[in-house]
Amino acid sequence: DATALTFTSPLFTIVIAAIALGDRVGRRRWWPVLLGFAGGLIIIRPGFTELSWPVLAVVLTALTYGISNAMTRALIQTENTNAVVFYMFATIMVFAAVPALISGTIPEWRDAPWILLLGVATFLSQQCITRALGNAAAAIVMPAYYLQLPFVAVIAFAVYGEIPVIWVWVGAAVICASTYYILRIEKDD
Repeated sequence: DATALTFTSPLFTIVIAAIALGDRVGRRRWWPVLLGFAGGLIIIRPGFTELSWPVLAVVLTALTYGISNAMTRALIQTENTNAVVFYMFATIMVFAAVPALISGTIPEWRDAPWILLLGVATFLSQQCITRALGNAAAAIVMPAYYLQLPFVAVIAFAVYGEIPVIWVWVGAAVICASTYYILRIEKDD
């Protein structure tokens, strides 16, 4: 359920960017965006039964990701991409320091290569999303966010031997179709 709720952040991003930044969305983009979100839900198949504080916390997290992405889109219009990425990481470090001080543990040296790999991957990921949001409206960029679901399924199969259920492939097909459609209508416009 938490994973399903975090996948609302692209929708928050698009809505916030449309309202605060004047990003053009239009009906032709809303439908595939919602279809991509539906593809994510097909894969995850959430069963929401009650509204609780943890659920509200996850929704708040998704909202803050949406705000962060919209702010990145706004900043990239006037600031250097590398500066935006630097300030993004600096801000995250401030917020991450408190929980790390409360319950964090010092990693062992054998974990250093994995931590370094994670750091490089995160940096490259943030560079890509920042540059993408600088070059296109959020309604074009954010549906690609849902593509990570089928990629995670493939990695889980390759690394852990997990066999994806049919819903992963159905949802992946819906996600890929919606993302392709958005890119197609952008090319035509």
